[in-house]
Amino acid sequence: MSIMCTVNRQVGHAIDAAIQNLKDADRDTPVPAGDFNALLAQARRVFPDVIGVQNISPFDGGSRIGELQFKLSLLQGAIKDSLRIRPAVAVVKRNFTRSPYLSDP
Repeated sequence: MSIMCTVNRQVGHAIDAAIQNLKDADRDTPVPAGDFNALLAQARRVFPDVIGVQNISPFDGGSRIGELQFKLSLLQGAIKDSLRIRPAVAVVKRNFTRSPYLSDP
């Protein structure tokens, strides 16, 4: 398993854990933004080609649990979709480059 794949999974697991931990929290509870912004910055570095990750804005100052849950769920969805699509794209590329119809006569 490559280092990048491990980092991808670490970011995904961190997001999943955060969502699970906040599941029963009061949505109006204030929360600081630093941890989410750091996780978002890491996700942006790890998934530079995922538009859904790049379009999520960091918090300016504090926020509420409900807003944090919403942004985490957007981040989770974008990453899960990306991880599902990447293997399929790799197979298509591999099959395309191995095609006997593409070789020179």
